[in-house]
Amino acid sequence: MVDAKKIKIISFLFVIFQMILIAKAEEPILVFEQSPIELTMIPKSSTNFEIYINAFSGNESTSFTVFSAGELEHWINFFDTYFLISSQESQKVSFKINIPEETSEGVYNGSIRLTSFKGQFLVLNISVTVRTELGRLVVESLFSEEVPHTFNISLLNSEGEIVDFGVVNKGYWFSNFLPLGVYTLITDSNVYENKEISFNLFNSEKSILLKLDERKGPFLLVEPQHSYIETCPDKKDFSTIRLKNGGFEELNISVFPSNSIISIISNKIVLESEEYKDIRFEIQELSPGSYESELLISHLGFEDIVKVFVEVYPRSSCETTFTGLTVQYSNFSRIPIGLDHFFVISVSDEFPSTILKLEQTSTDFSTSFFPKYYSNLDSGITVPFLVKLFSDNSSEGFIILKVRNTRGEESLVINVKSSELNAEILIQEISDLSIMLSIFENNILSNSESDEDVFKISELKILLDEASNHVNSDLYLAKEKVDIVLNESLLLFDAYFSEKNSDNSFIFLIMLFIVFLFAGLFFLRKKTLFNKYLNNLRKEGPGVI
Repeated sequence: MVDAKKIKIISFLFVIFQMILIAKAEEPILVFEQSPIELTMIPKSSTNFEIYINAFSGNESTSFTVFSAGELEHWINFFDTYFLISSQESQKVSFKINIPEETSEGVYNGSIRLTSFKGQFLVLNISVTVRTELGRLVVESLFSEEVPHTFNISLLNSEGEIVDFGVVNKGYWFSNFLPLGVYTLITDSNVYENKEISFNLFNSEKSILLKLDERKGPFLLVEPQHSYIETCPDKKDFSTIRLKNGGFEELNISVFPSNSIISIISNKIVLESEEYKDIRFEIQELSPGSYESELLISHLGFEDIVKVFVEVYPRSSCETTFTGLTVQYSNFSRIPIGLDHFFVISVSDEFPSTILKLEQTSTDFSTSFFPKYYSNLDSGITVPFLVKLFSDNSSEGFIILKVRNTRGEESLVINVKSSELNAEILIQEISDLSIMLSIFENNILSNSESDEDVFKISELKILLDEASNHVNSDLYLAKEKVDIVLNESLLLFDAYFSEKNSDNSFIFLIMLFIVFLFAGLFFLRKKTLFNKYLNNLRKEGPGVI
């Protein structure tokens, strides 16, 4: 008969083993990106709104649903209520708030609520103040060219204070609801003639048809507005800027550095209408430290300034061991405003890699990437890192990333500017997704016995071809298909890497459990033999020992 104590100990060890199994899969922690929402609206009006849910930590994908509650329960209509999300991702939730015609003035409170597959419960409070003596401006823009450029709008009250502003990238702009009165609309653009229009907002809605004309005469577009360079001591380095004549007349340009840190071979440039040139400038040999300079660009009495930041690392940092890393990524410089953008970094290591990580050093944009790392890679294998970017306004900046293995690191410095969605951006996304799927299929799934994953990747490639066919006819339909492929790819990869990255740790836990189990059984057996020995001694009587 089995000893009762043995049964208890074995049962306890099996409980611990079950807890290890359960702890293996963790749902990401979900968080609302927005703080509580406060709106002012009028009866019989509506407004579209977007919120974002971010996922942190965890090692598996999950699903969640959203619904409305409180006094606003029947005023809020979601475009979709069910979503999938993985760790380190952000999911957009779009909804519309409709104020019924018969609504009285007052403050109405409600909330958007979220429940996840494993029971997380989040609440985002919304307060809507309903007033009758309010109105809003609706601006419809007419563009002379087929693909419109982004421009800025500011709305000033009669006292010259800015009461609303926004970025127009699709032809329409809706202001917030404001007290009735006199306002001034001001546009700001590098491409269009700026306009200033005064109007009287005397009812619930005022429509203005805004015809935007391209600026006449020569004007200069400079990219980027600042340049960030990392280099080593006593080494000449270089970088480039792009100058484009956005007008219709020839443009004579002079480019001079503000100090001796940088030099330019050719500082006199002539650009025809719509012509652009990349201007190369050199960084002189410098000792370790941080330096700043400027490129002064003169044309027709105007002056543009490009700030140049140079970081020269100590010799000890430059004389690192050969990393063996080969890093490649698409040459892009623009991301779409208000839409997720991504690019793929392909990395191969000449030597076997215990760990291969992607790290973010600095960025001016909202950035996330997947996966965080690879482990135990064979030499020569190529693996993809997918980097997601987001910008909700017209801006320019840089992203600094590092690819690191146990021998060292390789840095990437990328200058980026946000703009309206265009065919060039979509073609880059389609190309990068295609590269990532091919790398994953050829180098990572080559030894997999799962035909299901290979078939799924083939389906995604077909969907990418469909997106490519729509690039010239419907940009946003093409973008929708690209985003579907992106999200499906991330779910597929997340499932694969969660399983792969947990294999070694899980085997270790199983081995640990077996060691504890056998140690417990060994201890029980030793204790039983020792007790038998003592009993025999007692039976033989005193004096035996």
